Amino acid sequence: MSDMLGHAEAQNDAAIGIAIETGLLQTCPIHDDSLLPGPNDILEDAYKLASARFKAGDEELTRLFSNQRELTDRIKRVVELRGDDECGSCNSAGNA
Repeated sequence: MSDMLGHAEAQNDAAIGIAIETGLLQTCPIHDDSLLPGPNDILEDAYKLASARFKAGDEELTRLFSNQRELTDRIKRVVELRGDDECGSCNSAGNA
């Protein structure tokens, strides 16, 4: 069970990395563990980058995902789940 959780976490990390690289998500300037919507809101940009890397045989992506669809679905999911408009840590500390 913990192997499955570790694998899912690694998939999330890879998807978040692509989302950050393409500007779909960005980290809070104060709390780098908090994700916010980025300046780019075009999901297809992340899909194109992910698909190109997967087709090129990116070792991490081909190890974590069985196909491109699984990868792009995971990107969509992490963007939907992690793209809060405000940093929760900043809000709780009164920094927002």
